[in-house]
Amino acid sequence: MKSLIVLSILLTAGLLPYVHAQEKPEHTGGHTGRSIDVLFPTLRKDISDMNARSGTSTPDRTVISTPAKKRLFTNYQPVVARPNATPTVLKKAAALPSEASSKESADRVKQTNPVQPAKAAIPSQGDARETTNPVRVTPLKKH
Repeated sequence: MKSLIVLSILLTAGLLPYVHAQEKPEHTGGHTGRSIDVLFPTLRKDISDMNARSGTSTPDRTVISTPAKKRLFTNYQPVVARPNATPTVLKKAAALPSEASSKESADRVKQTNPVQPAKAAIPSQGDARETTNPVRVTPLKKH
């Protein structure tokens, strides 16, 4: 518990100068000392210039009175169909493999890939002879 108290005191003492430095007003030539004024000194003037330029202009009456449909679709031309194009609805799609039952698909797999027994080669020891004498196994001693 004592170590936690010491740790919290050290953290507070270590971070206190940084917190104090953020609150201290900087020398910005008469501005408020906020960070935004330091980074962008002409921001307030630029915003006021933009507001003065935009003003409140009234929109044109002819534009407002036309319906939105007419304003949006000013140059609409329907798509011309190609003479040799066939609709995709009329084309027949191939049968999906998932439409077949499991028995049919298993039969089809067996027909395409018949199972053939693998040829197993019997390993040989080269020129070595086989021993016909059995290996003597010594019985375990009981203690």
